[in-house]
Amino acid sequence: MYQGISSLPAILFSILLNLFSVAGNFAQISEYNTQIALQNQTEKMYGPDDYLLQGRIYRRQNINANGHPFFNDPEWKEAILFSHGKSFPGQLIQYDIEQEVIILHIINDQGDVLFVCAEDELIDSLIFSNRLFINLKNTNKTETANGYYELVFKGRNLFVLKHEKSFIKNYNSINPNGYYTKQASVLSLSREDGLIPLPDKRSFLLIFESHRQELKKFIRHNHIRYRKSRMNELKILCEYADKLSREER
Repeated sequence: MYQGISSLPAILFSILLNLFSVAGNFAQISEYNTQIALQNQTEKMYGPDDYLLQGRIYRRQNINANGHPFFNDPEWKEAILFSHGKSFPGQLIQYDIEQEVIILHIINDQGDVLFVCAEDELIDSLIFSNRLFINLKNTNKTETANGYYELVFKGRNLFVLKHEKSFIKNYNSINPNGYYTKQASVLSLSREDGLIPLPDKRSFLLIFESHRQELKKFIRHNHIRYRKSRMNELKILCEYADKLSREER
């Protein structure tokens, strides 16, 4: 996996640059000029970091339910946000995976604490807790999937993880205000024509049908339990599948 935020390896920034290039610099020239004008205006009003302050105030849903809607835990995390070729380090964020929003922890000049939802179209990717998340809509204009996807491996193919939680309206003495499901993660393959979910080993082998036997052998040899795989196991599996697919040419 990646190194700490303070010493990110060069390869991670290389991946980010590749993702940026896939997006075609993220916008047409007219859109870029509009974005720059908007950025300049907000910097005049608030300061350079308030370029990100263009979203709505965050309202947590089902606040009394058992559990929470956040990725991994509800703690605030230091993150680097990337937007239209510009980086914003040292941002405190939460990721609400139920509502699919990145929440910014902002203290304004008056000392007020604001919880602001980052605008999706502004965030191309972000790094926190040694994880890289990408906004697929900003890297692939044909993509319709909402939210942020954790990068697993990028080669000829782009493999990503989608993390999900749901609120269950099941009210009883144990959960008088309902509860959130456990966090679930699904591997997907991102292609130009859209996102292909690979929720189980069968679907993974089917998409790489011509290399089924090699992949089955690789999975057995490395003792990979597909649905319960850790990130490092998924990464080596996706890297191997990508290598096999490149050898077809």
